[in-house]
Order: sequence, then C-alpha cells, then structure tokens
Amino acid sequence: MPGLTLAFARARLGRNGHAFEVIEVMTDVPTLPNADWDVIVCFDVIEHVPDPAALGRLLVNALRPGGGATVVAPFDTAGEEWPHHLDGGQVRFGGRRWDLYLQGLGMRSHGDFVYERGRAASAGLRRLRYMFWRATGLHVERVER
Repeated sequence: MPGLTLAFARARLGRNGHAFEVIEVMTDVPTLPNADWDVIVCFDVIEHVPDPAALGRLLVNALRPGGGATVVAPFDTAGEEWPHHLDGGQVRFGGRRWDLYLQGLGMRSHGDFVYERGRAASAGLRRLRYMFWRATGLHVERVER
C-alpha cells in the first residue's frame, strides 16, 4: 500500500542498490508465483483477512527454499478495542498458534516474527512436529544455549 513506509523502503533499497519488486494486493489471498521470492515482509495484515491459513500458505509457498520472511500478525488483539481484527483468526491463531502454524508449513522460526523457509527434509520434520502438536497438544522445541 502506498505510504511513508513504502516510500522509505523504496529509497533505502534503491540507495543500497538492491533490486526489489512491490506487489499491490487487492484481494485477501493474491496470486503469487511459487518459490520465486527471497524475502517477504508482511506487517499487520493477516489478522484482518477471513482466511489467515490460506494467506499463510500462499506466503510460504511464494518463498524459495532458504528464503526469509517477517510475518507480524497480532492475533491476540481482538474484541472491542480492535474490531478490525477478525475474531475467527484470534480464536484459531492466538497465542503461539500462528507461530506453530507457520512452522507446520515448514518455516523455521528465528524468533521475533522472523522465519526461514526450510529445505525439504527440515520442512518435513517441522510439519511432523506440528501434526504431533495438533494431535496431542504437546509442543517439542529445541532450546539453544
């Protein structure tokens, strides 16, 4: 969407010689080519769409393996104070559930809403871990020291 943030990004990326493309999105789930993007940035969008899961799958599939994404979706801010945040998303993806959903799509979380699309083997393990969580409610996570 046009605005100061987009103007800043264009100026900064252009000044540093980075090639980039901006897509104007006019639908809740746009069409994007699969495995074509190195980086995707999505701030405060997904909690506003009727089908966050479909948009999440689209973003993950649009990243090339090893590509990165920043996906900020504050699902925990719904209700009267945030009426534009759809309650259905909050119920399904509030708390850690959005992060776990993206990991179930094969994304590796680096914390602070930063993700990397895994290669086939690691993505498969993340999907299995997600299915285990969905079936049992138990989440297994590796803690690095």
